[in-house]
Amino acid sequence: NGDGSRIVTASADGTARLWDGESGQEIAVLKGHTDSLSSAAFNSDGSRIVTASWDNTARLRDGESGQEIAVLKGHEHIVSSPAFNGDGSRIVTASADGTARLWDGESGQEIAVLKGHTDSVWSAAFNGDGSRIVTASADNTAQLWRVFRTTQRLIDRAKAVVPRCLTVNQRREFSLAPGPPRWCITGVGREKESDPNYWRGKWPYDTPEWKGWLAARDRGENPPLPGTVKQ
Repeated sequence: NGDGSRIVTASADGTARLWDGESGQEIAVLKGHTDSLSSAAFNSDGSRIVTASWDNTARLRDGESGQEIAVLKGHEHIVSSPAFNGDGSRIVTASADGTARLWDGESGQEIAVLKGHTDSVWSAAFNGDGSRIVTASADNTAQLWRVFRTTQRLIDRAKAVVPRCLTVNQRREFSLAPGPPRWCITGVGREKESDPNYWRGKWPYDTPEWKGWLAARDRGENPPLPGTVKQ
């Protein structure tokens, strides 16, 4: 673990073992897997352990006692290379099923499946702040993945990179209110800006007509939707 007071080992005998980092004395035998273990790792403060196995699962365990907290199910082949991010809130696992998977570091709940490789994924790791994952595969490639800590961060990123917004007709097609969200007219990050001169909208709402429409709504008016924008 981080301070060297404990050691965890994985074995082909289907167990992991927890040891005292000073004396080497065995503290606990971590049972539960039904096949050989490929790897085991602590989180940064030593409060959690994750083990990975040829039984297609990983297991989240208490770092002091080794007691099982959750079984990380979902992979369809050997699981390897389990790793926590810096604060222990996320776990990534690699698998011979060609995917990596992202898990919650407290509950063990699956968050995302990282698909894209065309052969076994043998290794996965976080960068320092946990915002990126790199996976390495037998398909002769490594892939870089972006990690979002919350759904809102994912939404904010999508809003920032999307080149355009849905037109009024497209919004109606998807049963959305015809009026666009504020950020489509003001620009992302400028939603609280009240002066239209500082708005930087996305197509098709980057026009004086739409700026005027939103400015009127800000004044408490209820103007009709502009009819000069090509739908």
